Amino acid sequence: MSDEEKNGAGDSGGPGDMMIEFVEHDEGPHSVEPLGNIEEGLSREKQEDEEAKEKAKKLEDALLRLKADFENYRRRAERDQAEAGDRAQGELIRSLLPVLDNLDTAIGLLRQEAPPQWSRGLELCQQSFLEALAKAGAEPVEALGQQFDPEMHEAVMLSMDPELPHGAVTEVIQRGFIFKGKLIRPARVRVNRLNAAPQPEASNG
Repeated sequence: MSDEEKNGAGDSGGPGDMMIEFVEHDEGPHSVEPLGNIEEGLSREKQEDEEAKEKAKKLEDALLRLKADFENYRRRAERDQAEAGDRAQGELIRSLLPVLDNLDTAIGLLRQEAPPQWSRGLELCQQSFLEALAKAGAEPVEALGQQFDPEMHEAVMLSMDPELPHGAVTEVIQRGFIFKGKLIRPARVRVNRLNAAPQPEASNG
């Protein structure tokens, strides 16, 4: 074999030889998102966040109003229920007052025509009746010796006693009653009435 052939065989290389080739690639400019798009996205997120906060505030306000409306309704319902109960109780007391009137009349007659001990039992019944009314919230209207009050008293008789002031209640014909601060029956009374004092004559000078 000639030397050229030997050299040619050596240049071809054996199976263990590796050829490395470097290739340059033109990747071009890197893709970068424009700044305007970023600002627009941030602005949109901020607007959405503000809208969410506003919606949450409206929901909170609506919840508070609903809670306040419910509390007002509950208080109104409790007040209406209590007032209805008071009205029913007041009507019941009013319906029982004629029984007390009969006791008062009977005691008055016995005191005039019978020994004192005869009226003692009725007086005890009368006292028990008044105590039961007081526990229920009913109190007699103050009348005897008081100045006549058209809101609390009903004048059914007149007296003319110069020793007493004009308009004074001189006798209680029928008891009046107040139930829990409200008048359920006026007191029927006798009222003192005096003649009007003469007016002074006008001077001629």
